Amino acid sequence: MAALKTYLKKVIPDSVLMSRERYIERKRREEFQRCAMPRDTFSRVYECGYWGQSKERGERYYSGPGSHMDEYVDSYISAVSGFLQSFGEKPDVVDLGCGDFAIGSRIRPYCGNFIAVDVVEGLIERNKKRYANDSVDFRVLDIINDDLPKGDVVFLRQVLQHLSNCEIEKVAARLPAKYRFLILTEHLPMSGSFVPNVDIMRGPDIRLTIGEEGSGVILTEPPFNMKVAKSTLLCEVLNEGSEPKSVVRTNLYEF
Repeated sequence: MAALKTYLKKVIPDSVLMSRERYIERKRREEFQRCAMPRDTFSRVYECGYWGQSKERGERYYSGPGSHMDEYVDSYISAVSGFLQSFGEKPDVVDLGCGDFAIGSRIRPYCGNFIAVDVVEGLIERNKKRYANDSVDFRVLDIINDDLPKGDVVFLRQVLQHLSNCEIEKVAARLPAKYRFLILTEHLPMSGSFVPNVDIMRGPDIRLTIGEEGSGVILTEPPFNMKVAKSTLLCEVLNEGSEPKSVVRTNLYEF
């Protein structure tokens, strides 16, 4: 099958292939425009495997390579665990958009109380069973519209990039009142001249492929203009194989 696809790409004109890609993208946008609520959107993402498939047989919930590939995960775990261990007592943390909890489970030992939330009910039920021995308070929660749990530190790892600007604003506006620290991870173009925070529709895709240079979420830039007392780069992983070239960056913000 792979050989056939390679052959067809060689013999079919580029204009036809581009037309097909535009058609597929249009149908995909139309599909997610029908998902009025965040739970519908992200339930659909997992059902259709838009972020990839787990290697485990029968595993339905997979939060993408950014949550599983060593080159993305190991430096993040090292940096975040180092920060958490700097507290005199283990801090209480809240993981907003916890996904399949592959990363959260590795951070859990460095935390006090741990609340992990996601909008997809089936995903949370799966996490409750898989991580039953980890003393995690898993909750079904819409971070855009529901009240957020309190904690010392909040994680938002590659979550906001899938939301519209209006939805990001609703989340970001409530963070300073709930938490002392925000650990935010976003996928950004490497270009220093890209325009941040170009608006998109909520869905599986991110802003990286918008225009020639791409875009990405930076909360301290317009239109969000989030005020922080201190900003620290915890870690970043370059992805020079992507187009445009990109970086997965994790910042620590203190309110």
